[in-house]
Amino acid sequence: MPPVYSVGMPSTTYTPKLRMLATGSSPYATRCRMAFYAKGVSVDLFPPPDGLGSQAYISLHPFVKVPTLWIDDGTVLQESMAILEWIDDAFPEPPLKPADPALRARMRMIAQLADQSIMSHLMTMFPHRDLKVRDAAVVARGLDGIADGFDRLEHHLPARGLAAGDVLTLADCVAMPIFYLVLDFMPHFGGVSPLETRPKCAGYWQRLLDQSLVKRIYAEMAEHLAAQRAARFAREVTARL
Repeated sequence: MPPVYSVGMPSTTYTPKLRMLATGSSPYATRCRMAFYAKGVSVDLFPPPDGLGSQAYISLHPFVKVPTLWIDDGTVLQESMAILEWIDDAFPEPPLKPADPALRARMRMIAQLADQSIMSHLMTMFPHRDLKVRDAAVVARGLDGIADGFDRLEHHLPARGLAAGDVLTLADCVAMPIFYLVLDFMPHFGGVSPLETRPKCAGYWQRLLDQSLVKRIYAEMAEHLAAQRAARFAREVTARL
């Protein structure tokens, strides 16, 4: 089973009891986990029981999805961007949204570009990882879309600092796992690193990797993906026997 991670340290003031349905490699759950880490807030993370699509998973919520956050007052939150906003509003220190209106708008712009102009294309390619069932046209469209998304980020990302200033913001929580997954999966689809010809994107990624929090997330994503791939390989070997 892929690893599950605990988050945060006990607070000296009241902290609501939180449970979040998450997987270690989901970019949507990972961005929320990264925000919880940044806040030092404890949350119980648990994987889909019996796997995605199981009856136990479906019974969790009428519209269950990863991530889903349960708060001890009965509130249930879905959609990762809404969860991120709640985390920053409920636990204001350290802030993950800039105080400056222009930087705050930049933060939301970068997050939306990463999500809608990059991750959305990568998602269309995941069902085509296996060469036996790959539709080359779908993969080609996905690679073109990802290239266009990185072109947009190259235009908008600053030449120094992080996505929206010198400190971590919600935009970095969104962008980090997306960059990781794109760079990890590009060789599987015959693509090249989008950072090779985009110096601002490359510089931003390196500055992200210099953050201790990002190093922790990077290691966790790598561990989870390795476990996923090992499990998939074992299933394939078993099927051939």
